[in-house]
Amino acid sequence: AYGVDHATRARKVEEFLKGKPASAPVILEAVQLLKDVISPSEGTTHPEYRVSLAVSFLFSFLSSLSSNLNEPAKSIAPNGSCAKSSPEKHDEVASDGLPIRSRQELVFNDEYEPVGKPITKAGAELQASGEAVYVDDIPAPKDCLYGAFIYSTHPHAHIKGVNFKSSLASQKVITVISAKDIPAGGRNVGSAFPMLGDEALFGDPVSEFAGQNIGIVIAETQKYAYMAAKQAIIEYSTENLEPPILTIEDAIQHNSYFPVLPFLAPKPVGDFDQGMSEADHKILSGEIKLESQYYFYMETQTALAIPDEDNCITVYSSAQLPEITQNVVADCLGIPYHNVRIITRRVGGGFGG
Repeated sequence: AYGVDHATRARKVEEFLKGKPASAPVILEAVQLLKDVISPSEGTTHPEYRVSLAVSFLFSFLSSLSSNLNEPAKSIAPNGSCAKSSPEKHDEVASDGLPIRSRQELVFNDEYEPVGKPITKAGAELQASGEAVYVDDIPAPKDCLYGAFIYSTHPHAHIKGVNFKSSLASQKVITVISAKDIPAGGRNVGSAFPMLGDEALFGDPVSEFAGQNIGIVIAETQKYAYMAAKQAIIEYSTENLEPPILTIEDAIQHNSYFPVLPFLAPKPVGDFDQGMSEADHKILSGEIKLESQYYFYMETQTALAIPDEDNCITVYSSAQLPEITQNVVADCLGIPYHNVRIITRRVGGGFGG
């Protein structure tokens, strides 16, 4: 299920592969067939990546069964059988005429065993079979409500209010939680990291950047919460605010920087000036500009919070640092750390979520 609502079976690929040796042309044809089968739903982010990921898994599996990928190419006859072509006419060449050659050899010895051995990760079978339970798989408790963040669309502005387009989703909205709803004794903190500082849970009263959380829509279902959050109409005001700093040049002009902590600062290696003076080629000047990046995660960013007795709360989360999650939740709610229980079974890939 690569970007679709339900998993599909690649029957054409199965039929094509039956009874054929895992040779280079067979693998190539199977890969091309699979590309046609996978069609992510409209609106899916990075559909090309999802297709290439599925194709790469098929290629890795089939190529592991083949021992003759370096032999001269073979053509596929109309009946599906493989006919060896003459090496004079067909060699492994790309469309631009350059030869394609690659080989990877992994040499192991027992000196540092088991370091270097391809050991299967604990729990891999559970994840691959779909038996692994992620937060989204936990049955929702009775009277469970669903939340979705409302994100600022302005880089620097006062937030005057939030309304919703008239729709079925807006009728299902129960409430909107914002900074004013943080309990007495709690503080507006959404994430924290030792030595790097805290980040606000909600932009209040000013949105500091586009994409900042400014509220959470609470609805009866996940679908309505997401739909309402997307349809939110945010009222802004830029009165008495400096223009946002959007470029490196703006930051230099305003002397506005995030401090680089000593342990993060790169340490110089060697004598740069001497090295450049002795180099055959000199760098006279240079400038590199990178566009913004859109991140996407292989892990699902879903949490389940269940109120417990005696002013306690239990949170099921896929956060990579459960102890920091515990501290942040407690600080935000204004309750002792030991009143917050964090349960993290697995976190998926570590991609900065």
